[in-house]
Amino acid sequence: MHHDLTTGEVAAARTTVGSLHYGDLGSSSTPADWSLALTSYFTVLWCFERIEAGRTALVRGVVRPGQRKDEAIDYLDALVAWHVAEYACGFAVARRKLAEASAEEVSDSDSAAGFGRLLLALQERGLVDRAYRAGTCPGTGCPCACHQ
Repeated sequence: MHHDLTTGEVAAARTTVGSLHYGDLGSSSTPADWSLALTSYFTVLWCFERIEAGRTALVRGVVRPGQRKDEAIDYLDALVAWHVAEYACGFAVARRKLAEASAEEVSDSDSAAGFGRLLLALQERGLVDRAYRAGTCPGTGCPCACHQ
């Protein structure tokens, strides 16, 4: 799951979403840029949705004698916690910019729900700051590096 997040098309999409988040992709961008940005946004969002589904399967999975499912969950959570924190703000900023560019709302509520569940699970474990909110950026109260 971590490999999926950090390589291939998702890694390429993260570059575009990062440009939305940190400001390089903006008002002077062409419609083709915005089309790529929207595709990238959903590519990364769907990757987190897959991670949340995999994590849920691990949590609910059957443990055989001698196996500890907690080790796999702990390892996955530690690998993805930073990424989840980064995208808690990143998705909110990217979503706002995409909506402004198209003058239409970004219909991502179903896909964003998986990311929200993943964020909440990592917050409950103390791995991600509780100041992060899925789908919204609290601005100056947000611990994301884009606000510092």
